Amino acid sequence: MADLLKDNQAALSKLQKDYFTDKDSGILESYLAMVRRDGVPKHADMKQRLDQLAENNTATVTLIKAYSPHAKTSAFTARPTNFATTPPPGAIAGTA
Repeated sequence: MADLLKDNQAALSKLQKDYFTDKDSGILESYLAMVRRDGVPKHADMKQRLDQLAENNTATVTLIKAYSPHAKTSAFTARPTNFATTPPPGAIAGTA
């Protein structure tokens, strides 16, 4: 799970560094603006990174849910829901 989270952080950092079109846009808004401007094929690498983030998040939530019955605290069981519904910082404009 730690490796998935590290991969996500690295991918987010790369996306934020390489693809933000302006400071008021998040990753997804930047992607949509670039696709509208240049077309999908030109930004296939960014789409691959976004897809990888989504896959890693799904895998992380699955691992957390699998571990939940063995958790020592009740607070742990609430985390998968929070993780799955809370976008990472910078994914939406103004949340970095």
